Amino acid sequence: MSGPYNIQFPQDVFVPWICGKAISTYPHLPGKPNRDGDPICDSYCIQLLENNITIAVVADGCNWGRRPMEASNIAKTSFVEYLRNHCSEIGDLQDCGHFLLQAISYCHSKVIEGKEDIWEAGTDFFFF
Repeated sequence: MSGPYNIQFPQDVFVPWICGKAISTYPHLPGKPNRDGDPICDSYCIQLLENNITIAVVADGCNWGRRPMEASNIAKTSFVEYLRNHCSEIGDLQDCGHFLLQAISYCHSKVIEGKEDIWEAGTDFFFF
């Protein structure tokens, strides 16, 4: 499960396991149809894997606009991709911490990948 992609249907539900919804707390401005700062730049991804392994991440696209939204989506996808590729190598809590740090590093490299100037990339913040 990953989102949000469609502002009209911002909630994904996989009953009875998980539910995800991204909301904006920015104000509605008089005379405008959407909230200030729409569309939402935050994104999430939850994957249920075999052996009771769950990968869940929320990437906060800091600020608003195309760049933070792109950074958030790249970061969440890269984070899950990295952990899926390395989850079989995680044996204990120390390994887990190591791979979480490596996943964040991998995400950063993916967010700035292909940018001539790293300042062209948006910013994001993780919750996992």
